[in-house]
Amino acid sequence: MKTLDIGMDVAIYFAEVIRKQNPEKIYWGYFTKPKKKMYVNQPVLLGFRFDQPLCAGQIVKVCTYRSSEELQKTRLYDTYNFWINLID
Repeated sequence: MKTLDIGMDVAIYFAEVIRKQNPEKIYWGYFTKPKKKMYVNQPVLLGFRFDQPLCAGQIVKVCTYRSSEELQKTRLYDTYNFWINLID
C-alpha cells in the first residue's frame, strides 16, 4: 500500500510537469460519457492528439508493476517522452 501511496504522489507530479510545460494545450479535466470509456469520471489530462486522455495514476501504476517484474530505470521518463510527442 505504501508503494501505491507514493505512486499517486509521483503520478500527480508527473501530470503537473506535463501540464505546466504546455499550459496553452494541456489541461485537467474529466468526462462522464460514454460510460464504457476506461477513465470516465476520473481526473485526466486532456488536450493530446487523437483525444487521448492521460490518466497519470494508471500510468504510474503500470510502470510500477512492470518495474517489479523487470527493472528499467528510464521507464517513466520514456513514458513522459511518449506523451510529450502526443502534443500538437
